[in-house]
Amino acid sequence: MSTLAEEVVPGPRSLTQIRAIASQQGEGAAEEALLRMLKDEPNSPDVLMALARLLSRQKRYEDAAKAVEKAILLAPLDPRGPIGAGFIQIRLEQRKRAAEHFAEAIRLDPNSAPAHLGLAAVQMLDEDYETALRFCDRAIDLDPSLDRAYELVARINFRQGRKDLAIAELKAILDEDPTKQRVVKAYIRLLRSEGRSDEAIEFLEEAVARKPENRKAIDQLARVAIREGRPAVAVRHYRKLIEDGSERRTDRVRLIAALIENGDIAEANAEIEALGPQRWMQPIVHALRGNIARKNGAYEDAISNYRNACAEVGTADAAEEGGDNPEASPEERAEAWKKRAFAQIRSAVRERRNRRGPERGRQIRRSVGGKRS
Repeated sequence: MSTLAEEVVPGPRSLTQIRAIASQQGEGAAEEALLRMLKDEPNSPDVLMALARLLSRQKRYEDAAKAVEKAILLAPLDPRGPIGAGFIQIRLEQRKRAAEHFAEAIRLDPNSAPAHLGLAAVQMLDEDYETALRFCDRAIDLDPSLDRAYELVARINFRQGRKDLAIAELKAILDEDPTKQRVVKAYIRLLRSEGRSDEAIEFLEEAVARKPENRKAIDQLARVAIREGRPAVAVRHYRKLIEDGSERRTDRVRLIAALIENGDIAEANAEIEALGPQRWMQPIVHALRGNIARKNGAYEDAISNYRNACAEVGTADAAEEGGDNPEASPEERAEAWKKRAFAQIRSAVRERRNRRGPERGRQIRRSVGGKRS
C-alpha cells in the first residue's frame, strides 16, 4: 500500500514540490515526502534544513534541532545552518547557544541580515535593549525588506516604555505595505495592549475590504472583534464567506462561535445541527454546545459538554489542569474547562492533519543521526 507522499510525489522530487504538498495536502504529507527524500539523499543539507523548518512550524523544536545540527555538519561553511539553529535554540530557551550560532553565522557571512536579527532577538530577551537595537539597525541596513527587524524594533521600544513610538513605527511601515503579516500582528497586538482596540478593528476591516479573499485577515479580524466584545463584526464576515460559497468547514465553526457570543443561540443551534455526523466533528459539537450553556449561565451543563469534548479526543481527566478546582466558582470552572477542551481539540485536529505520532519522531531521529543526546 502506497503512502500519501508516494502518491503525491512520484518519480523525481524537489523542495518546490514539497512546498506544494504542504500547501495542498498538509504538513504531515510534506513531512513524509521529506523523509522519503532524506532516505534517498541522507547527506543533503538542503533537505535537512527544509525538514527543520517544517518541524519548527509544528513547534517540534527538539527534532528540528537534530535536523539542523546534521545540516551544519554536512555544510559547515553555509551560514543558513547556524541561523536556523540559532532561532530553534531561542525556542528551546537556550539563549547562550543561540547567540553562539548567530555569531558563527556572522563569521561565515558578515552581511547576513538574519544572523544580526537573531543576535538582536537574544539581546532583547536578555534585556540589553540598546545592543539589541544596534543589531536591528544593522539588519535593516543589510536588508530593508526584513519585516521581522521592524517588528523587533517596535517590541524593544514597547518594552522600554516607548509605546506610542512603537505603534507609530509599525503604522508607518503598514502605510507603505499593509500586507506585511508579521508587522500587522505586532501592530494589532500593541494597539490592543494599549486599549486602542477600535483602531485595531478599523485597520483590519480596511484590510479585508482591500482583499476580501484574504482569509487570514478575516480570521484575525474575527478573533480581535470577539475578544473585544464585538462579535457581530465576526458574524458579518463569516456569513459573507458562506454566502459567497467560499467557506471551509472551519469558517462555519467560527461562525457558530461568533453567533453564540453575539447571543444568536437559535441560529447557532441550527448551524451546529448542519455540521454533520462525522466522528471527528463530535468534540467540536460538544465544545460549541458547552459555549451555548456557558452563555446561558448553565455552567454545570457547560462543564459536562466540555468534559465530553475532552473525552472524545481521549483527554477526559483534567483535574490536574485546574478544571475541577473545588475552590473555584462554577463560572471559573466552566472557563477552565472551555480552555482545556478547545486546546485539546486544536491539538487533535493538528495531529489528524499532520498524521504524526511517536513513530514519526523516532523516524526523524533515525534519519538525522540516531538518538538525541
